[in-house]
Amino acid sequence: MTQIVLIGPPLISIPPKSGGAIEKYIFELGTYLSKLNFKIIIFTIKDINNNKVEVLNENLRIVKVKTFQIPILRGIIYNFKVFLRLLQLKEKKIIWTNGISQILIIMIIKLFSKNIATIFTTHNIRPWFKTGTHSKVRDIIDLFLGIQCLRYSDFIITLTNRMKNYLNNRFLKENKFEVIPIGISKNILKKFPLKKYPEEQAKKLFQIIYIGQINKLKGLDILIESIHQINNRNLNYKLFLKIIGQLSNDIASDMHKKRKYLTKIRNLIKNLQLNNFVEFKGKLESSKVFNEIYDSDLYVLPSMGETFNLSALESLAIGTPIVITNSTGISEYLTHGKNCQIILKRNSISITNAIYSLLKNLSLTNQIKINSRKIVSEKFLWDNLIKKYEKFIRNILEKHKMK
Repeated sequence: MTQIVLIGPPLISIPPKSGGAIEKYIFELGTYLSKLNFKIIIFTIKDINNNKVEVLNENLRIVKVKTFQIPILRGIIYNFKVFLRLLQLKEKKIIWTNGISQILIIMIIKLFSKNIATIFTTHNIRPWFKTGTHSKVRDIIDLFLGIQCLRYSDFIITLTNRMKNYLNNRFLKENKFEVIPIGISKNILKKFPLKKYPEEQAKKLFQIIYIGQINKLKGLDILIESIHQINNRNLNYKLFLKIIGQLSNDIASDMHKKRKYLTKIRNLIKNLQLNNFVEFKGKLESSKVFNEIYDSDLYVLPSMGETFNLSALESLAIGTPIVITNSTGISEYLTHGKNCQIILKRNSISITNAIYSLLKNLSLTNQIKINSRKIVSEKFLWDNLIKKYEKFIRNILEKHKMK
């Protein structure tokens, strides 16, 4: 039986209770692969209330590694301990990394063993695009580490063709890329029956939901300005914004730019007199996030750049229409006006027009909801995507002459 080791980032414990798009991906990928007769080990950080090792089924084991909460030391200690645990494993055919900080693990493994295949999944738009959310020194270090991940990994998974082409053209000419998007469980579609808007606009308050980090890259300030513009029109309804994401008291001490941006957002809400139309819900458990999406009328993400975006996919699956920028990775799979609204980044007029067009034409919006479910069923269900992963892994084993 082929053993595959999936290494999670040192941020959120797997399986995640809230947030953690990368952690969700790793857990679900490992779970589905374990059903295909692969032996899966997932490395993750240790929570206070969790055991060191969890056996979820006969082919899936989660190993929890204790580390520090100090940002710099957290990653160093975690990766060192994971490497030591890897040395103790008798069998390891494939090592699957999910973060640029794990490059040293890949490099050392390649020095001592030629019979281990390494896979790197690139989840984040950083370090490939400058985002302005970190210092210049951090950007340079991340870019260097990222390039090494591309060079030393045997195979690379990207979530979109756009990212594959970008990396292939600029950093790596070798043809070792595979494009497979993030998946979602079909249980989500079953749990949340599709709701239709009334043909005649009867609502007085439409709920907009925003999910994500609160930083400049996400463009939350532009969304707030758009809501102000719509609420100032002489319409018989208003917009109410729900913000789900980490607040300042949850952010580590090194996140000064995030704190500064959050202060800017709060001041903007106050200056535009939107205090009664915006609610910060903080970080919520995944089950509560699904319920919030289901209760919302629109999901809006005005981000300047996203590799993919899991919460947009979850909204599509639930049937809440999405408004996203053309720089969001998942937009590659979607069609404007059919299953979503695609807007220009950093453009409040574009967001305003997209939201307004959906709310004034509810029959079109209902059709978008139906088409959203359809595209999820066609392209994003884990039951279908796991077949692509299986074929991908079988090809790797064949190339490396593994059984």
